[in-house]
Amino acid sequence: MTKSVSRGPDLLHGPVFSNMTRFFLPIMLGSLLQQLYSMVDAVVLGRLVGKTALAAVGGSDLVIINLVVGFFVGLSSGAGNSAPWRQASLSPATGTIPQSF
Repeated sequence: MTKSVSRGPDLLHGPVFSNMTRFFLPIMLGSLLQQLYSMVDAVVLGRLVGKTALAAVGGSDLVIINLVVGFFVGLSSGAGNSAPWRQASLSPATGTIPQSF
């Protein structure tokens, strides 16, 4: 009995434009939906609660998004450097910027 390995689409080989489009469209759709949500949220808060609540929500969401994005960037900054067979080929400066913070 052979085991079938299911892999996702290979974005490294094949036509560049179609691969980039396949990669970019979900990101663009997610960004558009996030922008639409922010606009509807601003309208609802502005009409129902007032300017103060709208300013409080508008000021805090950017901080929370930056916190989450910064966490995952920091988490993945040295993900490929731990393999022992790659240590000799890496530059000594690899990973010094994330480690300095």
